[in-house]
Amino acid sequence: MIDVSWDIATDAVYKVNLQVTAADQPGVMANIMMVASESKININSLNARTDKNKPAVIHMGLDVTSLEQLEYIIGRIKRVKGIYNVERDIPGSIGG
Repeated sequence: MIDVSWDIATDAVYKVNLQVTAADQPGVMANIMMVASESKININSLNARTDKNKPAVIHMGLDVTSLEQLEYIIGRIKRVKGIYNVERDIPGSIGG
């Protein structure tokens, strides 16, 4: 018989997309980047746009290692001044 064990201490990285809706004001993007930096989260893609008289819409691709880490970063971004909403951006979903 051969002894087998599972390596549950894996370093798997999952790519997650977020959509952030925020006020179009100075410093909002810098504060979001600061949250990612302090949390040691890699941002693998970023696209931000604004339309006249509308909030900024920011699409971010993140590398996370767990659901807990994702929930933590979403919570931290939501607490940034000027953020209206943060949600998972799932390709192919309605509104996402």
